[in-house]
Amino acid sequence: NHAQTKRESAGSYTLSYSQSWDKKADARQADTSSLIPIRIAELGVGSSHRGRMVIGRVSDVDGFWSMSSGVFLLEDLCGQVVEVALYNVTPQHFASNFPVGRELCIVEPYFKIRGDGSAGIRVDQPSEIKTYRLPQDGDGWKLLGNLCIKLCPELAAVCY
Repeated sequence: NHAQTKRESAGSYTLSYSQSWDKKADARQADTSSLIPIRIAELGVGSSHRGRMVIGRVSDVDGFWSMSSGVFLLEDLCGQVVEVALYNVTPQHFASNFPVGRELCIVEPYFKIRGDGSAGIRVDQPSEIKTYRLPQDGDGWKLLGNLCIKLCPELAAVCY
């Protein structure tokens, strides 16, 4: 088993490792309005999904912190869940910025098989995670659905 658990005053943490050389180049897109949504099920292993974004909300109960990254579970619009490892943040920044329920998107996600054999999204630049307000009413979901019809038909049914 490559993971160890340790108890600290801020909560429970899982320690794990990954190959640090297996990462993507910085995202080219900063503006989410030009990105096309992608479902977790569509993510290809070893790929940086240029021009795409995963939309969802943090769904884990306890935050996890490894020696070099914070880890949380992200649930996408279709209810699928993926583990996200966020590098280059302090434990305090991670704990205060990724509470359960936070709505966000990951810009040009990099999906990989990690050192422990599990699949997940690796984010090296915290700026690649943006706050994303999910629609709060039927009209908002309809607008998102209309956008998905044009750009990402696989997600459109979720919005209507």
